[in-house]
Amino acid sequence: MRRYAALVILLGVCCVQTAPLEFQRHFEFEDALAENKTQSMMWRSEASGLKTLRVVDPNGTSAIELTLCIRPYDSTQNVTVFIDDIRYSNDGPSDVVAVQFNGTTIGNFTTIETFPSGKEWNIFRNTGNVGPTLNVRQGQYLLVLTAFTDKWGMEFDRIRLNAKNQDPAIDLFCAKPNRHKRQTYTPMINGAGTLFGNNPIHHGLVHFNTTGQNKSMIITGVKLSCGEHLMAIQLQYNNTWGEKYGLWAPDCVYPVNHVDTYEFDSTEWINRADVSVIGGFPWALTLHTNKRQLPTCGVPSIEPNTERGQRLLGIAGYSGCWLDRLQFIWSSNWQ
Repeated sequence: MRRYAALVILLGVCCVQTAPLEFQRHFEFEDALAENKTQSMMWRSEASGLKTLRVVDPNGTSAIELTLCIRPYDSTQNVTVFIDDIRYSNDGPSDVVAVQFNGTTIGNFTTIETFPSGKEWNIFRNTGNVGPTLNVRQGQYLLVLTAFTDKWGMEFDRIRLNAKNQDPAIDLFCAKPNRHKRQTYTPMINGAGTLFGNNPIHHGLVHFNTTGQNKSMIITGVKLSCGEHLMAIQLQYNNTWGEKYGLWAPDCVYPVNHVDTYEFDSTEWINRADVSVIGGFPWALTLHTNKRQLPTCGVPSIEPNTERGQRLLGIAGYSGCWLDRLQFIWSSNWQ
């Protein structure tokens, strides 16, 4: 009987499968302090490290970059990681923070609006989960936060990530972060309209220009994919639909609430665009023709920028899962 019991125990031990390791790691944002007029370190008694990173940047011209080093503990599986929480404080109007992972926007959050004349800076709030769970292979990845603030700014305390199957011997936040001024880009098409969007250009984005050097093609329709924001745009030339820009890959899983299609006869054309830029992206778009105003695609939360022309000839920009940059090319300023 003893021999039988020992055999059962040994069999049980040999059949146990080790579950992938799962843990949390956090990073203190004040460690991202750099020489930049839009940011400073603040002492706060209720902050997790007694300090915060104050960001005052109404134009969203700077970013906080965190380098993540991913190495699977079990080499036969990938690592799954997600943002469990971002802790911040705010005293004033709401601010918008966009979050990118390796150049792709994975989420955003809006700070809570408060007006107690400076008394809220030491009261911290938690975003909870931001963005989806990411399944990633071994390598280095860039996590970027861009804040569009009011004139008083906001303060970042710390960010917390959950990682499953990450090798615990490898520091998840593996390189000193960098908070830098974004590079300013000139318009992509000489003489065309405003370039809406200011996120960094990276190799994963597709550059497009629907006009090329041909301005004889007539826009006869437009198709807009709309969710919380403008997801994709597609133009119809001479009654033939062209390529869609945005939502370019099957793994672009961002929700689309509706797709709006508009077609024009020879007496109607687009002559105005209202664009709200939030988080560095063309967030909401309202197109106007010489006969009507089309419904807004996306949810505008700021006053839009208005651009007018005699007649829309085409669009240019950069796109991935989202529209990262968008420029309108008008007959009145074609060069």
